Amino acid sequence: MRQTITPQIEHPEVIQFGDIVYANRFDDYHQESIPLKLHLLRPNGQGNRWDRLPLFVWVAGGGFRKSTPLYALPFLTWFAQRGFVAASVQHRTCTQQAFPAAVQDVKAAVRFLRSRADVYGIDPERVALGGESAGGYLAALAGLCPDEPAFKTSDWPEAPDDVQAVVSWYAPFTLKGSPLQSDLLGDSAEQLPGIAGLTEIEPHITVDAPPFLLMHGVKDAVVPVTQSRMFYEALVRAGVEAEYYELEGAGHGSIEFVQPQVQQIVLSFLNKHLTIGGS
Repeated sequence: MRQTITPQIEHPEVIQFGDIVYANRFDDYHQESIPLKLHLLRPNGQGNRWDRLPLFVWVAGGGFRKSTPLYALPFLTWFAQRGFVAASVQHRTCTQQAFPAAVQDVKAAVRFLRSRADVYGIDPERVALGGESAGGYLAALAGLCPDEPAFKTSDWPEAPDDVQAVVSWYAPFTLKGSPLQSDLLGDSAEQLPGIAGLTEIEPHITVDAPPFLLMHGVKDAVVPVTQSRMFYEALVRAGVEAEYYELEGAGHGSIEFVQPQVQQIVLSFLNKHLTIGGS
């Protein structure tokens, strides 16, 4: 069978910039060099290549013990097709260096991308940060703390690390006394009371916080859905604009989170808060 068709152009081609080193770190013993990388996607095509587009930075989960930025690229491609520069970032794990290393890295990645706005066609005034599970925790903490001295590093100091919106999926927002907190700290909270206090997210909430989009599966057996419920209520009490969706039947990182209905909710949230002149 021979046919001639005229394909409908529904979205632009997406181009990828892979293995971009945004910072170099060392482990706790200053023996192992750790080049931190990110992967970036953006739309290609006529009139699109160097347009200043909003930036969506994603932090994959991994229980603070893994950092696998490649994992999120299929999910982020959908947003690049719809007019975003999308980046998935690597951070130091808790086995490489203890808290606050991971959140420092996430904030450094945001500054790096802002400093390279001309190179990648990014609008530095329109930046959203997102993540899932442990990555959702890091995204939330980084988004709430643009001026926390403990989270600052010397990388790309000319660029700010604040964000205009945060997306957080099934994150462990309350770590106090949990094994996750001990993993993150590299010791018990009792041994590190000062820095342990910084791991708690709720005290960082202020009325100046960026808007939040939260999602959590009702059947999550890893991070209880009550974690997102309580965090949402804390945001609302503080006067922060927040949206919260519970996914019926969904577990921790289950397939429901990459369905078109969910992607569209995230897209609508990003478009609302990252449009020029938007809220």
